[in-house]
Amino acid sequence: MARLTPADREARRAALLRALVEYPSVRAAAEASGIPVRSCYRYLADPGFRRDLETLRERQLSAVVDALRAAGTRAVERLRAGLDSRDEKVAIRAADRLLTHLLAGWEARELERRLAALETAHEYRMAEGQGERA
Repeated sequence: MARLTPADREARRAALLRALVEYPSVRAAAEASGIPVRSCYRYLADPGFRRDLETLRERQLSAVVDALRAAGTRAVERLRAGLDSRDEKVAIRAADRLLTHLLAGWEARELERRLAALETAHEYRMAEGQGERA
């Protein structure tokens, strides 16, 4: 088998990274990228490759969240319009959905706030040398 050039190796690496983000399994990613499954696992054993894969996955998830955020504004507008429906059942369903999502959002923010406070307190204790004794 011919030796791969550095450019060829980088192209294979990039193709595998993209495939691993897109496909649900290593086998499917291997097939899509044209890289043998065993080679895929060798790539995955490399911490730098795994770090790059995680970065790509985070970027993809961030893009999805941004798209959902944009669509979410439109969805809320639609639900708000439903509040003014002449059909009482539609108005009640819209109100119920809005309140349900409002409470879920509030709970998520409250949990995030509380977690941040716990992390800050833990970091403070660690910095003060109290470590795991606290």
